[in-house]
Amino acid sequence: MLLDKLLVIYYVQIWPDRIRVRDARGEGFFDQKPLVAFELRAGKGSGKPARSRILAVGNAAAMAAGENVEIINPFLHPRSPVSDFMAAEVLLQRIFRSLAGN
Repeated sequence: MLLDKLLVIYYVQIWPDRIRVRDARGEGFFDQKPLVAFELRAGKGSGKPARSRILAVGNAAAMAAGENVEIINPFLHPRSPVSDFMAAEVLLQRIFRSLAGN
């Protein structure tokens, strides 16, 4: 059915050092470090660097280390499941897009 192709169920498991996402149909799988690499640019007004764009997610983010790069693990917090909501959202969006083939 057409509706079966549009509706996809993902099983998501999150640990501080790993994220696993699996397509319920068995067509896609992501099992990597839960990292997001952001490019930093000079901030306006405050002078603090601001995140300008996403460079990589997962294991590729660990390889993107550089001078103007911030690498974040959004699930690494001692008392909360999410330490950086925006980075967690970006990470999950990118994973779902890669599994969907977009």
